[in-house]
Amino acid sequence: MRKITNFMMMCVFCVAMLLAPNVSLADMPNSVKIAIAQPLTGFLALNGKEVMEGAQLAEELVNKNGGIKGKTKIVLVEGDTRCNPTNAVNATQRLINQGIDFYVGNYCSSASLATMPILEAEGIPQIVLSYAPSITAEARTPNSVRIGPSAPLEMSPLANYAIKVKGDKTFAAIGLNNDFGRAMTEEFSKTAAKLGGKVLDFQYFKFGADFSTYLAKVKNLNPDAVMVIAMGNDTISFTKSYYELGLKMNIYSGDNFADTQYVNKQTPKPQNLYYPYIYQDASPKAAGVPDRDTWTLKFVNEFNKKYGKEPTRNNAWGYACVMVFEQAVASTGTTDRKKISEYLHSGAEFETPFGKFGFQWCGQSVNKAGIGMFKGDAKYYLKSMDWGDDVIGDLCPAK
Repeated sequence: MRKITNFMMMCVFCVAMLLAPNVSLADMPNSVKIAIAQPLTGFLALNGKEVMEGAQLAEELVNKNGGIKGKTKIVLVEGDTRCNPTNAVNATQRLINQGIDFYVGNYCSSASLATMPILEAEGIPQIVLSYAPSITAEARTPNSVRIGPSAPLEMSPLANYAIKVKGDKTFAAIGLNNDFGRAMTEEFSKTAAKLGGKVLDFQYFKFGADFSTYLAKVKNLNPDAVMVIAMGNDTISFTKSYYELGLKMNIYSGDNFADTQYVNKQTPKPQNLYYPYIYQDASPKAAGVPDRDTWTLKFVNEFNKKYGKEPTRNNAWGYACVMVFEQAVASTGTTDRKKISEYLHSGAEFETPFGKFGFQWCGQSVNKAGIGMFKGDAKYYLKSMDWGDDVIGDLCPAK
C-alpha cells in the first residue's frame, strides 16, 4: 500500500509541477497574515504556547531575509481556543474579522471539527494539528490539510508493537472523552483485533480526572496491559494512580506522554510505558533509528539560538505549519486562498522538522510514527518512523 501511495503522490506532484504558475514578485503582497489558533490558556496552555514559539521562530527567520521571496512579510495573529469547541469558534470568528489569510489550528480534534466549516465558508487555507480520523474523512474540507497524524498512523504501529514485540494480547482502554480520545482508543482496538489481540473494556474521562477509580476497574479486570489516551497534567495524574494501586502491567499511551509536562514533572517515569512519536529530538536511540535530516537540524539550531532549549514536538508543529505556508506561497507566487489550498492538496512535498512529505488528496500528511519509551528519566527511541507500515491502511477514505 505504501509503495502504491507514494507512486500516486509522485504522479500528482509531477502534474502539479507542470501546471505550476510562473512565480512573479509583482503578484506577491507586502504581507500575509497567518492565524495561530491554539489553547493558550486552560489545561493545554503549555502545549499551545510551545506551538506559538515554533511559529514565531519561523516568522522571524523568514522576515529577517525580507519575507517570502524577499518581499512578503509574515504577520502572526494569536487566537486562544482553550481546546474547547465554543471557545475555538469564537476565537476563529475574531481572527477572521482581523483579516487573516491562512489559519493554523486546532490542537484538539473537537475544536478543529467545530471550526472547519467556518473556515471553509471563508475559503481560508487551514493546517490542522489534531488526530481524529473524521478530519480528513467525512468532515474534510477542500481548504484544510492535516500535518498531524490521523489516529491510525500512531495507534496501528503502537498496537503492532504491543502484540508482536511485547506479547501483550488483552488490553483495557482509558481515553479522554472527546473526539480525540475516542478515535485513538478505537483505532488501537481495531488494529489489535486484526493482530489477534482484544480490548476488553473502554472507559472515558473528562479533563482533570481522578484515575484511581478507572484503574481500580482495570486492576480487577487484570488485562495484559493498559492503553491510555490523556493530555496535559492528566498524564501525570494517571501515572500517580497507577503507582498507588501497585500496577505492573505494560502501559501503551498516546504521544502526549512524551510532552513537556510529563517529561519535566513526572518522576519516576514508568520503564514499561510505550508511546508513538512523530518528532525525533536529540534523545538516545536504538540501532536502526536514523539520524535527523539536515533541515530538521537547521530548525533545532535556530530554535536553540532563540530560546536556549531543545525544541519539542509542539515547537516543531508551529514552525512546520508556518513554513509549509511559506513554501506554498514561494512556489505559487501568490497568497490567493483557492490557489494555496489547491497547491497544498497537489502532492507537492514540504521540508518540515517531521520529515519531507506532502498531503494526500484528502488532506492527510504522510507523517508516520515510531515507538519510544523511557530509560531512566530520558526518552529513548526504539523503532523508526516506518515501523508498522505493514499495519497502516489507506490514509484517505474511498472517493
